[in-house]
Amino acid sequence: MKGEKVSVTKRHSIRFLTEHHSSKAPNLITENDPLSPNLPDDDLEQRRIQILEGIAKGEADINAGRCFTDREARDRLKIWLE
Repeated sequence: MKGEKVSVTKRHSIRFLTEHHSSKAPNLITENDPLSPNLPDDDLEQRRIQILEGIAKGEADINAGRCFTDREARDRLKIWLE
């Protein structure tokens, strides 16, 4: 096992981050692992946010009383269900 002072590691980390700060690219720092970033997919994150917003709207409608029972919904949608 190799030992190193924390101050040396901090100095290397600060130097690395200052050198790469201007690029605005994501930095991946690993320990004994190959560089294989598992960055989240933007489309997946946007879809997840849309789903959570839809759930929140549905819960708000339920709390406000803007909902129907199964029977009421079937009666209102009878034209399309037949």
